[in-house]
Amino acid sequence: MGEPAPTDARANTRSTQSDVAEASSSQTLWARRNAPAVLVSSALVGLTVGMLPPPSAALPILLVVLALAAAFDLRTGLIPNALTLAATAFALAVWLSLPLALQPLAAAFTAAAALALLRLGSTVWLGAPGFGWGDVKLAVPLGLVLGWSVLWALYLAVVLAAIVAVSGLATRRFTRRSRIPFAPFILGGTLLHLALPLGVVLDWGAALTL
Repeated sequence: MGEPAPTDARANTRSTQSDVAEASSSQTLWARRNAPAVLVSSALVGLTVGMLPPPSAALPILLVVLALAAAFDLRTGLIPNALTLAATAFALAVWLSLPLALQPLAAAFTAAAALALLRLGSTVWLGAPGFGWGDVKLAVPLGLVLGWSVLWALYLAVVLAAIVAVSGLATRRFTRRSRIPFAPFILGGTLLHLALPLGVVLDWGAALTL
């Protein structure tokens, strides 16, 4: 067989250069989009394996993580695994630094299981998942820090998301298959829970029924 024609060799070279340039561009774009998540994740890992902050600082740090997750979810529709894994490792380290209590661990897995079932239910009912697995993973560090009150925070998140979804359907901005970023509602539900504890809401609800 004869040697490849020079034109074929030049075409292969250009194709290879194009592939390399495209890969480099993709890596640069990934780095720009995920730089905040990588920085925060690295900081969380550093806190986990280094000087762990006092437990009172865990919630403010987790709120920063939730805010970053919400920003990523709004922008890309995804929550970086590096962020959720680092947040989980950090929350586990904080939990292990306290006197042994199984309630936060049970609350974390219960919250994650509840969101997973809700995701499955939305998939069956709507034909598409209402939110992603990144949101389910966020429930684990949140449960480790909040304990059983994480269920109240997630309930508020679901209520807020339902209000937005119903409003969007009524105005035809959304369809039943539209995927609404859920991390912002997790952040909103958590902040609302912190501002308005469950006991206050129950007392207010009881007063309304009198």
